[in-house]
Amino acid sequence: MLVNDSAWFAEIAPSWDKDSQPCYVVVVKQNFEYDKQGKVTQELNGPEITMGDGFQGEGAQCELIAANDMVPFKQGFEWYGRFTCFPPSDRAAHVMEVGVDLLSDNAVLMNKTLRVTGERRWRWSLFGAVAKDLQPLRPLLLNYAVAYGGQAPNNPQSMDRENPIGRGFKLRNRDGIGQLLPQVEYADQVLRKPRDTTPVASFAPIPHFWSPRLELQPELDVQAVVAGDYPYVEALCANYYNYAPADQCLPCTLKPHTTIALSGLTKGQPYGQKVTFELPYIKPELVMMRGAMQTPLNMVCDSLILDTHTQQFSLLWRTTVKQDGIHPMDTLIVMPEQAPLPYTESSL
Repeated sequence: MLVNDSAWFAEIAPSWDKDSQPCYVVVVKQNFEYDKQGKVTQELNGPEITMGDGFQGEGAQCELIAANDMVPFKQGFEWYGRFTCFPPSDRAAHVMEVGVDLLSDNAVLMNKTLRVTGERRWRWSLFGAVAKDLQPLRPLLLNYAVAYGGQAPNNPQSMDRENPIGRGFKLRNRDGIGQLLPQVEYADQVLRKPRDTTPVASFAPIPHFWSPRLELQPELDVQAVVAGDYPYVEALCANYYNYAPADQCLPCTLKPHTTIALSGLTKGQPYGQKVTFELPYIKPELVMMRGAMQTPLNMVCDSLILDTHTQQFSLLWRTTVKQDGIHPMDTLIVMPEQAPLPYTESSL
């Protein structure tokens, strides 16, 4: 049913659309890499389309290490991935800020800045529990294990619903002595005492069984599941399949000439240096063939997946076609791309 004549990865799968109707979802995954000067090139051997969520760990403490690319819809545009903080190349550092900016026509669409520290522990002093023994920064994967969260001391059943694998959850001052602090926080909401709380800070995707995605789960219709019908009692909300934290989501899909700037997330960069590049806008041409009749189908780009350690990223393009709108003899063809790649220089 699907013929891929492009250089990108493409897949089709049955699903349920925004209207709770049976459909086929078509996803095209474009892979690229970037260098320190902001030059973007195609990466034809990049990651293939992920057909389901991938986890590491057990139970509620599973970490999502690969988000499903084949979901039928998303709300707007989101970005997430594996973000590694790299200390500056021109000085020793114990604390630094890392950030991601999205810009369009010199206007800031989104900015997210996090504070990263070297390893440190709570120690006792005349003033009570204080953060001590701050270690120099090393390259650090900014996953949920180094963010605020985790389990309550001596009560593993009590855990942070937003981040069960983190550090610092429900500590009293005396419980905190010797415990590691979170290494990634929002710059204006850092922990001062073990008993304090702070928002979970990460760039990584969120599993569907962690809050706030957990609250979006609808009631399952068991009889419908057995019958092979729509499996939920009610329609899914528009952001049900969004994986990113709320401050990494835009209300509209990707537009041409969108630029991204990364700070503190590229190896071998001096302090304050940003790597800036334009996200390629190469819209896949998807055509449904029925005999001699050709019907173009519109695809939208709704996801950016970054890996700052390998300096690679992927863009996901998506569309759905109602199942009753496709004849068994119809063929969907992904046509070769036409547009050239952009080239931008890094900036301070």
